[in-house]
Amino acid sequence: MPQYKAPQNDADRRNFIEKTLQTAVLDQAASTPYLDTVLVDELTTFFATFDAAYQAATAALGTRVGESAESQAAMAVLIMHIRHMWTAVYNRAQRQNLSAELLKYYKLGSDGSRPRPSSQLEWIGMGSDLIAGDAQAVAAGFAPIAEPSALELQAALDNAKAEAGDVVAADRAYDQAQEALAALRPRANALIKETRDVILFATRRQDASSQRRILRSYGAEYTYLVGEVVDVGDETAVGEEG
Repeated sequence: MPQYKAPQNDADRRNFIEKTLQTAVLDQAASTPYLDTVLVDELTTFFATFDAAYQAATAALGTRVGESAESQAAMAVLIMHIRHMWTAVYNRAQRQNLSAELLKYYKLGSDGSRPRPSSQLEWIGMGSDLIAGDAQAVAAGFAPIAEPSALELQAALDNAKAEAGDVVAADRAYDQAQEALAALRPRANALIKETRDVILFATRRQDASSQRRILRSYGAEYTYLVGEVVDVGDETAVGEEG
């Protein structure tokens, strides 16, 4: 026998209630209501709140994804500037036969070996260190680095920091939106269960397939065992192994 599948996520909950309200209006207009007006009114009021919370969470997730992508792009630019600076410093030291002392200001080994930052925080810290190191190298009598310059690196560093901060803000906003939506889930589940119970009672004298057809029009979904006969009109339902 087909098994009722309760909504498993917020999108399913939202869609179930929306479908319920749409069908309830049609059935009331046709003078064949399966839901009483009190329940319909409760569903209507709750749906407005739940839908707003759902849309807010969806928008917050989109913002977080966008900010994360922008942060990754800014970080890639910062890393490129740092690596190019290391290359320029080592090439200058080799070309001009400069003291290995120059290399230490830029965190390079005497043989030109490079540090291996492994996190966003470490790369940001390295950018700050190289800018400070360039100032120290100039104070020690060396020419300031170019291609990129410390100013160019500073601009890339500032942008990477700003974008990383935007990600944190987006994370917080998403967490808050998710918390608000989570608080509504128990009520959503209860209303969905009540809707199904009321319709089952109202259709108790009908056969099982007719009950499922009516419930399906209100948003219910069913699963079938592999090879099980599928209700007419439900050919796209999910099949499961027994």
